[in-house]
Amino acid sequence: MSRTIYITNGIILIQLRPLRIAHSITITDGLVRGIDGEAPAHANCIDLQGKTALPGLVDSHLHLVQGASGMGNVDLRKVKSKEAFRSLLLEAQSEVPEGQWLVAYGWNQEELGANPDKSWFPNELTVPTLCYRIDFHSAVLNDIAINQIPYETIINVTGGSLIESGIVKEDALYSFVCPIIPSIAPENKCKRTIDALRNFQSKGITLVGSMEELADVRDVLMNIPLKSLMRVGVISLDAPTEENIASCVQLSSGDFIRVFGFKAFLDGSLGSRTAKMYEPWSDTEGDGLWAGVAESGELTNWVKQVCESGFAPVIHAIGDAAVGKGLEAFREIKNTSCPRIEHAQFISEKDIANVKHRMFGVQPLHQPDDAKIALEAVGETREKQLHNWRRMLDAGARLSFGSDWPVVSADPIAAIKVAVNNGVTIEEAIYASTEEAALSLNMPLAGTLTIDSYGDVVVLDCNPFDCDWTVTQPDICMTILDGTTVYAKEQ
Repeated sequence: MSRTIYITNGIILIQLRPLRIAHSITITDGLVRGIDGEAPAHANCIDLQGKTALPGLVDSHLHLVQGASGMGNVDLRKVKSKEAFRSLLLEAQSEVPEGQWLVAYGWNQEELGANPDKSWFPNELTVPTLCYRIDFHSAVLNDIAINQIPYETIINVTGGSLIESGIVKEDALYSFVCPIIPSIAPENKCKRTIDALRNFQSKGITLVGSMEELADVRDVLMNIPLKSLMRVGVISLDAPTEENIASCVQLSSGDFIRVFGFKAFLDGSLGSRTAKMYEPWSDTEGDGLWAGVAESGELTNWVKQVCESGFAPVIHAIGDAAVGKGLEAFREIKNTSCPRIEHAQFISEKDIANVKHRMFGVQPLHQPDDAKIALEAVGETREKQLHNWRRMLDAGARLSFGSDWPVVSADPIAAIKVAVNNGVTIEEAIYASTEEAALSLNMPLAGTLTIDSYGDVVVLDCNPFDCDWTVTQPDICMTILDGTTVYAKEQ
């Protein structure tokens, strides 16, 4: 028996480029099968009541399993003093199971008034403790945690030079500290991931691009009912070895999960001052850090290996020097594999011509917080380059919108609002949140509602082209995944 829904009595944006509007669509067995036709017999009719429907929204950059289960349970984002920092950790200590670490997230030095170090932890805190900065590119540890780390090794690794003070960044954090933190049980990871995906549905999201370790793809994503939750395009954080490439092929099962790329890091972040810049930071020593394959000198070989295996190279580059290195590495490869540079927050004038036709995964919701520190961190000239999506589009770049959740909320409508209020047109912003984002994840059947596309739909309370985004934004009324309603706002 077929599953058929008929959506009618409203505005349906079935495609952004060229703009195509329909007044009804028919979705059967999860695919769009009719446009502006009569209602099929026995179809479940959805009356839009004048509302606007468009393709399900896409968040092309987040950290699903890690964000749901690996970043800790203590939220430090609203902590504004050393005393409050210490008090919250002491209060949380009683909830830490035996043998586990206390893991917190969300602090930033601008809110705290200083960079925390191991001296911030009270003596009464008797469990290993790690607190991630809000961008997850640096963290601070207490002595109990530090004593579990191989000091002689980590001090010579990128980001490990301050380990005596309890501060770790970049490669030191993710290659030497994170692996020794006891993992939570797979069933708990599954539950938390499901909860996160249901929240994403309420934001109109039907497809995400997630940075994942293959172990979490196997143990978590393959063991939850994605067909009723979300489509997931996976970017593997593992090395592109023959074994891992074979696993990626095996783990790509149909329309709901597909491993399409591998990710590498070139540098760090603006907030941690580890993004690699051509010129020094204005408010601290140094010009950032090379990380990952950039630090090891393996970038060119890594890109070649990924492309030859049939996958997309996805590289993290925030500083202008890192973006320049990424563009140079992509110079000789074709766009058929959809190579992506993630973040690209700063692009030097000498590199801007090289962005033409290249895909960039950008995160508009980073802009408000980054704007608060940009002038002090980089000075007036580079401040104007930060998150300058208008400049990128005018130079011919392709943009795919994401959130970087859990760093910021996964909320495409809020991201569109930020982009529109920073020089991007409404059409460009919606395109970057639907069709272009889907193409960046190698999911060409998502992002549109044309014939034979996925039956993924979001219903807004108003036409986004009639909305005054300077003062308001559309509300999500309904989310449809694979022809089934997975979220409906309570009336």
